[in-house]
Amino acid sequence: MNSMNYLTISGLLIFGTGIFCSLAVLMSRPVSFLKSTWGLFGLAVGLWGEGLYLAYSANEYYRALFWLRFLNLFSIIIPVFFVHFVILFTGKSQTKAKEMTAYYVTSLIIIISSLIMPSFFIPSLSPQAGFYAYPNLGPLYYVLFLFSVYLAVYAAYLLIRFIKSAPSVLAGQGRYILLGTAVCFLGESTVFLPAFNIPVLLLSTTLVILYLSSITYAIVRYRLMDIRLAVSNTAIFIGVYALVLGIPFYLYSIGYKLIAFIQVILLATTAPFIYLYFQRKAADLLLDEQRRYQETLRQASAGMGRIKDLKKLLNMVVYVLTHVIQIEHAIVYIYDQSQKRYVIGASKKRAGKRRFIDSIEEHSPLVQFLSNNKDLIVYEEIKQKSQDDKNHGLEQIVKIVSSLEGELLVPVFNDQILIAIIVMGKKGLGKIYTEDDLGAFSILANQIALAIENCLFMQAEKDRIKKEGAQARRESLDMLVGTMAHEIDNPITIVVGEAEELQEDIKSKQGEIITADFIKGIIAACNKIKDNAWRVSKIIKAVEDYAKAESGQYKAVLINNVMIPFRSFLLLLSKKYPGIQFTQDIQLDLPPVWAEEVTIEEILFNYVENAFHAAHRHNARGEGKVSLHIFKRDDFIIIEVSDNGYGVEAKVLKQLFQVPTTTKGSAEGTGIGLYRVRQVVDRLKGQAWAESQGKAKGAKFIAQLPVYKGDASDTTKTSSQRIF
Repeated sequence: MNSMNYLTISGLLIFGTGIFCSLAVLMSRPVSFLKSTWGLFGLAVGLWGEGLYLAYSANEYYRALFWLRFLNLFSIIIPVFFVHFVILFTGKSQTKAKEMTAYYVTSLIIIISSLIMPSFFIPSLSPQAGFYAYPNLGPLYYVLFLFSVYLAVYAAYLLIRFIKSAPSVLAGQGRYILLGTAVCFLGESTVFLPAFNIPVLLLSTTLVILYLSSITYAIVRYRLMDIRLAVSNTAIFIGVYALVLGIPFYLYSIGYKLIAFIQVILLATTAPFIYLYFQRKAADLLLDEQRRYQETLRQASAGMGRIKDLKKLLNMVVYVLTHVIQIEHAIVYIYDQSQKRYVIGASKKRAGKRRFIDSIEEHSPLVQFLSNNKDLIVYEEIKQKSQDDKNHGLEQIVKIVSSLEGELLVPVFNDQILIAIIVMGKKGLGKIYTEDDLGAFSILANQIALAIENCLFMQAEKDRIKKEGAQARRESLDMLVGTMAHEIDNPITIVVGEAEELQEDIKSKQGEIITADFIKGIIAACNKIKDNAWRVSKIIKAVEDYAKAESGQYKAVLINNVMIPFRSFLLLLSKKYPGIQFTQDIQLDLPPVWAEEVTIEEILFNYVENAFHAAHRHNARGEGKVSLHIFKRDDFIIIEVSDNGYGVEAKVLKQLFQVPTTTKGSAEGTGIGLYRVRQVVDRLKGQAWAESQGKAKGAKFIAQLPVYKGDASDTTKTSSQRIF
């Protein structure tokens, strides 16, 4: 009687498990032949369990016989569905299509035979091996038995061959399926033993539930990737609830009905907590390393927003992926607007010589697929789907992903636009990408998208500032050239006049004796010509120096040498802003700084020009004052430019060196000058700031540059040499 109750309960559990697993797989996305076949396998197992339940809960002999013959029909089709699943899993669906058709036809013939001649399979029931009613086997039942054994062995053979040659990810999956299959079919074989009057504990039902649940859980939850975790979770679930049901059932069967009822209530209440506890423990053991690197990924993604340079950002991404997750290689393809394609922004490989594809076309099938689906691509999954669906488009994508040697592709979107593709190679030691990995990488992709957008914005802003800075520089040069033309006119007039007068004097003295006074006059005229020519030369040199772009080739520069061309600029500024009293206090024998002359000139000119403007606008003519003070303090050269102009409010001081902050009128200033000063000073490892007591109280602009402590012999030469 107990055996009958055991088979009744287990049959009911198998029925529920099979139907639930079948629906879970068939309703999950994405749909594939692999999933559909496993869903049909689960459905057949569930209906087999229903027949078991109905057969051993029947009170009449013929009802029990009918349902045992019913479940026998599904015993025929279950191994066929399983072999089909294995063939799909191992990627042999195309080469074994005819073979699979033969198995289905054979099973159909056996089913029809069992319907027409049921007594040739199960003629009757009789007590056997402790069971009050067990099937007696007919001659054709042995055909069914041999057919089932052949299919089970053949499926194992396919899995073993596949494991030997498959990539590490699939090989690991194959091993777990093979192990589960062996355990399941060994347990299932015990069903046949009582027919030969061999007493045995029917473990098959429990093993079927474990096997069916674990593989289904892996397919739905883990995309058939981490079967270890699926098996452990399913085993824990079955173990806990077997305890919940088993103890009260045993107590009930021996007469302790009230205690059994109380136990059911207590265990049903605590079972979920027990299950969650052991599930967490199992996950901690199996996924300890994975969770550590996922935490590192989260920390890395949080810091990405602080990176302003795109190249540095992408290099950090591939470095983190290869070294933290221990994958063979990582590549980031980023969209290049000018080329209309995705080009390598950064790549990293852990070992070996590997040449990556240079670019991916904008209209590539891979790009279109990622743009439409907006989901990660797992290589083995899409390969399986292409084989299942015989989809030519998916086959093209599989070829592209294979050429990239990618096990996982992570798309990076910004406002629904694919801006980058992250290609990740295999994990080390044959480890696999889990569902938790995919979730972590999806979050990482969102953070990378924001960081890339930030870098692109910063780059666009730099380009804009550079363009506006160049425009402002051209406008300044236009002003300088206009003023310079006027300044050059006077000395050139003197040069020409002196030269003509000298020419006439020499002509008038032809044939006469040259006196000492005449020679003295010639020398004086030549000196006058030379002095005015030097004056023109210095003005031209000053403008030339200001027009130079920074080359980035730094050397030891003496501030005092920079002041020689700067004085010509002061002359031009005094013409633009007349009536300004300018004073300077420059410490002698200042040590050099590591820079370019043009960078120092840019600091001086922007500071002094701003000061002249402020003093001119705020004061009546003759009352404006500007002072320049350059001195050494500790290990720094300090440049201070003060004025008695319109001053700067406290709230503006903090952002004064940020674009587009300006204290001038909208038609007079862009804020570019002080921003350029900050850029220059930052590159020189110094600091720049402003001080003011407030509106109408003047201002002081300071630049602090570190003293060059290297070999000072490589300093700029003085400008005492001739320029032309």
